[in-house]
Amino acid sequence: MQVEVGTAVTVTYTASQTGGASGTANSTGIELTFNESVTGLTAGDITMTNDTGAAVKGALSGSGTTWTIALFRVGAQGNVTVSVANFGTYVVNTPPLPVAIYKGPSNPVKFANPSYTVIYRQTTQLNASGTGLTCESDNPRIQVDEKGKITSVKAPAFSFNRRQSATITVTDGESSDTCAR
Repeated sequence: MQVEVGTAVTVTYTASQTGGASGTANSTGIELTFNESVTGLTAGDITMTNDTGAAVKGALSGSGTTWTIALFRVGAQGNVTVSVANFGTYVVNTPPLPVAIYKGPSNPVKFANPSYTVIYRQTTQLNASGTGLTCESDNPRIQVDEKGKITSVKAPAFSFNRRQSATITVTDGESSDTCAR
């Protein structure tokens, strides 16, 4: 008795980007359209190579003749190359295809005006003559980066007599910095 394992079926496909528009919106996927219905296609059967365009390949969805491989983190508008390996009983008879993908405008992250809590403590032990701490300014100098994170705190200028100190702690709820004089 002879058992026939299966007959190879030769298929071809076309590929085009979906969801994007030049300079307006990022491409969200690459649609693969086969010349006949296929089953058993997986994301692992599809290779995407960055060329002048750049994106990360995501999950595969679809069935029959139409399948879509998701794209995310589109880094550059231009071409990527897509190829489908032989899978199941299918022999893919299409060479790797260039596909133009689109990148929308960059939307810089906007940060609300950061708010800070300044905790200003001073400790003074008066010396025998009754003199103590003299502050030239009540405001510490706070430096923040472009994202609003505290990078440094400098205490105001002080004149000290013996055994006097001041501590300033600045916090924005996520990061903090302390300095003492």
